[in-house]
Amino acid sequence: MIVLHAGALEDRLLLWGEKPSESEAESPRQKGGHTRDSQPWPYPFDAGFISLSSALKTANIRFKTRKKMIQSALAWIPTQGRKPIASSPLIAEKPTSRAKVRLAPWVVTTVSLTPEECVDFLCTCAERQTLGPGVIVGSDLKFWAKGLGFAGALVARQRYLPSLGGDGESYRAFWEPIFAGDDAARLASLATAMPPIGRALSPLEQASPPSVPQVSLLGGFITRMADHLIRSSIVERALPEQRGGKHTFASSHDAWLYALQASDDTVVGDEAELARLATQVRAWHRPIAISAASPLRLCFRLEEPTVGTNNNRAGAPADEWYMRYLLQAYDDPSLLVPLENVWKAKGGKVAALKHYGVNVTEHMLSSLGQAARVCPDISASLDNARPSGYSLDTTAAHTFLTETASVLEQNGFGVLLPAWWTGRGTKTRLAVRASVKSPPMRAGSGLSLENVVQFDWQLALGSRKLTQSELETLARIKAPLVRLRGQWVEMNAKEIQAAIEFWKNKTATKTTVRDIVQMALGAKDAPGGFDFGGVKATGWVGKLLKQLDGKAEFNELKPPSAFVGTLRPYQLRGYSWLHFLRQDRKSVV
Repeated sequence: MIVLHAGALEDRLLLWGEKPSESEAESPRQKGGHTRDSQPWPYPFDAGFISLSSALKTANIRFKTRKKMIQSALAWIPTQGRKPIASSPLIAEKPTSRAKVRLAPWVVTTVSLTPEECVDFLCTCAERQTLGPGVIVGSDLKFWAKGLGFAGALVARQRYLPSLGGDGESYRAFWEPIFAGDDAARLASLATAMPPIGRALSPLEQASPPSVPQVSLLGGFITRMADHLIRSSIVERALPEQRGGKHTFASSHDAWLYALQASDDTVVGDEAELARLATQVRAWHRPIAISAASPLRLCFRLEEPTVGTNNNRAGAPADEWYMRYLLQAYDDPSLLVPLENVWKAKGGKVAALKHYGVNVTEHMLSSLGQAARVCPDISASLDNARPSGYSLDTTAAHTFLTETASVLEQNGFGVLLPAWWTGRGTKTRLAVRASVKSPPMRAGSGLSLENVVQFDWQLALGSRKLTQSELETLARIKAPLVRLRGQWVEMNAKEIQAAIEFWKNKTATKTTVRDIVQMALGAKDAPGGFDFGGVKATGWVGKLLKQLDGKAEFNELKPPSAFVGTLRPYQLRGYSWLHFLRQDRKSVV
């Protein structure tokens, strides 16, 4: 039995394991744990390299093991008295000592994984409890697998930028993921879920427990994984002559670009030039870095015209919409502060922003500058010294709803849209509904799908029935968004014109019950190419449709007394249905 663990340390993911100890003898460690004069003792449940390697082979996982990959590290593990507490009762029972539980360092054997091995191994561990008989996936391994999935999602959505880092002597090129908007919230949420054992490792010489914040540890891991995923895809597509070898570069910038696409991320060049380039890259990142580091985000709220008050903007035209700029807190989305209040520094909500400890003005201006690149209307609003929003007509509002809103959201901004738009699921379309009168039946006659029925067609938008006058009014407006009976809806000019023509030509028509059943079941299109909005029927046709739709109670009959055998439930229901179709008028009405 072995429980696999992993921890991030010094830009590597280190794999280690726990197994039941053959001896439960106490360690000679003195009570009080690690001190400057004492040395940490080996962890009694450490699996060691041989057991770890054997467990991986059992799970059909093989690494190209090198001596430098095997190293000892400290695992800061809850310890009671002189005994460490294993991560699972499968490894060892919890000590019965009444001593206070403390974190103490224990030496464990680890295997350092390369980024490529991390991807393969964590993909194998994802959503699994075991990798083989007696090989258990620890909670920390599952956590790092989720971190890898997050990195892959950022890469797939191209949420990264080229970066350059160094210590003044050596520099490396890498791809840096951008944690902004919903991604920043996801990073924070995932970091809080990090199991304590996932950040328990430290170097042998460290005399205190790990203090790196969870979000920093996770962010660094995701950055390394994202860089590997991007770089490996570039290297794989490179021509053979572009891979490896020595190259001469005209500038440090060219050397940086090459290192971003090579398997080796080292940037070769003059140290002074690389230092200047690194400064320029940081300045280029600054607007996004400010947004990503801020606990607040810029939010855009589209406000529809309000009859009479028109959003309380005196003198505004009746069809004028308004785009309001607000600041929204990540940890409290209900905290929305209009920018006009922030500029004036007035109001209780503005005071509530102070505890976030950020330069609100700098954040607002930086965010507005980024949003201006996405939306020309936002760019035009920046001509105002203190921009807080802008007015737009119905056509521009429709463009924002259908195009701009999604682009802003993808760039990390908040977007608040009217409930009638966000709650609609799909576009509300014109549909035709049928009103059907059941034909009279003569006594003794049976029901048949070939019975002729009379149709009365109606046009509807959602649940609202439309009149010819309303359709003609909609046609005259010629706008993509119209207010209909106090509710804004999206309309299509061609669709409206087709509806008017259908209305003019519609008459009470006659067809068969079969046709109405096929339309109700979606097997036949409604006339005019419109969606079929349902049917309202009375009499035996209405009862028939309810039976088909399952809305009416279906009386199941017992098999005939002369029948020999046992009917299955679906066969009994079929028999009952056939009996229903043979009923005469007296038994139906």
